[in-house]
Amino acid sequence: ITLEGLPKDVMDMNSEVSNVMQEQMEREHKEERADQISKTVQWYMVNSGKLDPFDKIANNDIESAYKAKKPSLLFAHQNLKAEINFGNKEVTFLRTGAIKRVLRKDGKNKAGSSLFNYRLFTNNIMSTRT
Repeated sequence: ITLEGLPKDVMDMNSEVSNVMQEQMEREHKEERADQISKTVQWYMVNSGKLDPFDKIANNDIESAYKAKKPSLLFAHQNLKAEINFGNKEVTFLRTGAIKRVLRKDGKNKAGSSLFNYRLFTNNIMSTRT
């Protein structure tokens, strides 16, 4: 990128261009990390007994907060603001007030294919799935 003009304008624009490039690099790094995390850990919402995965960026943010032992996290999923509470394993969508149970699946077997163990609690009945 070549900038031409008055020195002050070039300096101001150089700063803006640098900021935009830095933000883009950070976005790309976050997307790469999210891709890697989603290969071993996936967070889901429980919707009428079905598991709906969070998108990769939300999944990455949730997993990072979970590993940092934060009690909750504000994040965006499909352009909706939400708050996940790790203590009660629920996500609340702030605009609608909808509350869903959440589930974390993790693991890899030696062959490289995903092997997930999790427990799903519904109506005081526990089922274990592999």
